[in-house]
Amino acid sequence: MDTKSLSRYLKKSKELNTTKKIIEKLRAKPRIVTDFAKDYKTGYPHNVKIEGYDVITHYKIEMYEKKKTKLEKEIPIELEELTKVIDVIDDPIAKSIMEYRFITDMSFEEIAIKTNNTYENVRNIYYRTLKKIDTRWHKKSDIISIVINV
Repeated sequence: MDTKSLSRYLKKSKELNTTKKIIEKLRAKPRIVTDFAKDYKTGYPHNVKIEGYDVITHYKIEMYEKKKTKLEKEIPIELEELTKVIDVIDDPIAKSIMEYRFITDMSFEEIAIKTNNTYENVRNIYYRTLKKIDTRWHKKSDIISIVINV
């Protein structure tokens, strides 16, 4: 797993939260749709208010629900790979920064407060750790490609 995989997990996690908020907003205010209906007793048409979702809102809700279920299936798999990568990190401060950043989705400012460090220090440790992870990944993939080619 390289840095692209780590950022992909973070992106999917944020996308899931955004999708949930959109679904909440769409379901919060059902539009009141007015339609004509015939009164079958008298045979004269009159206006009837029907409360419910219009077709477009209903379609959007369906679409976002599908997206939400897809993300909910993908995220645990990515999280499992992510925890394996974080467990390999030796430095306890770097390890906690990576956990706060990826697993609990905290910003650098929040992590700085939580770890009692400066913002710049947290950022430096974060990017240094990402670089180490990336170089380890490339070394392993080089070894694998050498073994496969031999």
